[in-house]
Amino acid sequence: MEYFLCVLECVVQHISFSLLITCNGVVIVCWTVFVFCCMAAVS
Repeated sequence: MEYFLCVLECVVQHISFSLLITCNGVVIVCWTVFVFCCMAAVS
């Protein structure tokens, strides 16, 4: 359940960043944070 909530939160944050900033570099950074967040949720 914690994993699901973490993923959901990260996805929402990613979408928010994407809507605010369309720069590809920033999107890559957001996805990097997303991956780290999900890895942390699994461990």
